[in-house]
Amino acid sequence: MMDIQSSSGSGLDEAQMQMLPPPPGTFVDREELIQHVGDFAVSQGYVVTIKQSKRDRVVVLGCDRGGVYRNRKKADEESSAEQKRRKRSGSRLTNCPFEAVGKKDDGLWVLTIKNGTHNHEPLKDITEHPSARRFSESEIVLIKEMTEAGLKPRQILKRLRQSNPELLSTPKHVYNVKAKLRQGNMTGRNFKSLRPEKSAGRDNHLSIAEPSWRQRYPMRVPNFIGGRLVDSQSFASINVINPATQQVVSQVPLTMNEEFRAAVFAAKRAFPQWRDTPITTRQRIMFKFQELILRDIDKLAISITTEHGKTLKDAHGDVLQGLG
Repeated sequence: MMDIQSSSGSGLDEAQMQMLPPPPGTFVDREELIQHVGDFAVSQGYVVTIKQSKRDRVVVLGCDRGGVYRNRKKADEESSAEQKRRKRSGSRLTNCPFEAVGKKDDGLWVLTIKNGTHNHEPLKDITEHPSARRFSESEIVLIKEMTEAGLKPRQILKRLRQSNPELLSTPKHVYNVKAKLRQGNMTGRNFKSLRPEKSAGRDNHLSIAEPSWRQRYPMRVPNFIGGRLVDSQSFASINVINPATQQVVSQVPLTMNEEFRAAVFAAKRAFPQWRDTPITTRQRIMFKFQELILRDIDKLAISITTEHGKTLKDAHGDVLQGLG
């Protein structure tokens, strides 16, 4: 719950009118204040960042184009790539004076505008700003979980877009997040973004009671064509349900005609090569295949148990019977 004071002014030129400061007001907590400023800024064509913060006392917000580029290296020590990156970074910074301050007073957070002006034009398209491509906290958590489960960036992005169709991030952004997670450089504090979360009502607050990403985004079984796993382009699918829990554990897409023809073509092309392979080589391949099945028999049995409701012992028996 927040209480926003009305503000009015005169003599503002057209550029300033396009980039109004957020209305001052009182807020129940720090997060609500930051969200209010961030959402309002985006509506006016600029983006705010946290400049200073003492979590339980004060937070200072500024325009993301504030400040100037400071080069800590000598010119002759910079590589050409670093020089290009510096030029790109420096071109965005205009030392914009905009500044908003939030202070905690008597249990509430009070927003005041220290400087509501900007020295640059508003963004023509806010979706072009880097912040529009950032992931929310909940999305970062899901990326971490899906990465640990072995999903590839394109698969991760596809599942994230199921709950947030307006997500503008690309596989490259997923790669970057994965790299930061591996390096331990991504924590709850530094991956927070001030972009508005349009899907906040659905998944902004994660809890232990919430279903995991596997339950929210059942695995979509890919096609196996020409020796590669290929995602189906079909929009229709059949749910595979665990008989014991009645939960959807995966989805099998209804293969499209083009995909079916591609699979048949790949099989026809592969058959002559297999037919001409020497018997001894074929034997080695089949023995290796058997070895891999025995190595992963526990995983295969668990999969059968999940999809068919059989006991683990019976599932093991099915795998061994198939080998016999």
